[in-house]
Amino acid sequence: MRLLKNFLLTVFIAVVILFKLTTFGYAFFDNLSYIDNVNSLQIGSWSYALTPYFTGFENFTNSNTNTTNVNIDGLNWSLQNVVSSKSNCDNKFETTCAKIVQVGSLTTENYFTNLKEVSFYVSYALNSDRQGNRKFTVDISNNSNEWLTIYSSRVYYSFNFHTINIEQLLSNGLVLPDGFIANTITPLKIRLNFDGSGPSGTRIYNIDNLSIV
Repeated sequence: MRLLKNFLLTVFIAVVILFKLTTFGYAFFDNLSYIDNVNSLQIGSWSYALTPYFTGFENFTNSNTNTTNVNIDGLNWSLQNVVSSKSNCDNKFETTCAKIVQVGSLTTENYFTNLKEVSFYVSYALNSDRQGNRKFTVDISNNSNEWLTIYSSRVYYSFNFHTINIEQLLSNGLVLPDGFIANTITPLKIRLNFDGSGPSGTRIYNIDNLSIV
């Protein structure tokens, strides 16, 4: 009789342990890949950046116009044709700004979650040509390959402040180019893309006081 009781107790303990293991496994999978994309976080390996972030580009030094990776005030950026400038011909708030000649971009190397807002000042340099394209866009991506433009504007000769409410855009779900529906917890990269191409002349952009919260 005692042997039977011990056997039944052993079976009961085994069933309890098995139930807990399978329940934990299901919950872990469900949290990562919930069937409703609007409430999901994509499975993957993410390198996250922290907010709030701000740079006035005072510690930014770069003269390489090729694509290069640079840490600016604690955040890693992939820069294409973006250099630092202290020239009197460039608009800036203190001593240094970021400068793009013709076409270039600033792209975060890390992903952000719970994004609320991106803001910055942009203008033409004082010695910039007035002809050709004079526009820029702010884009987001969940995979670094496909980008969705969430903001676009023209550029003027005086500093203009631009702010993009990303939290509002994501609050009801935003369909990305790969079909994924992003919300506020979706890991996203940010790109500032400048297009000053044109038939003649040289268009020079200045960027300063960039904030991500």
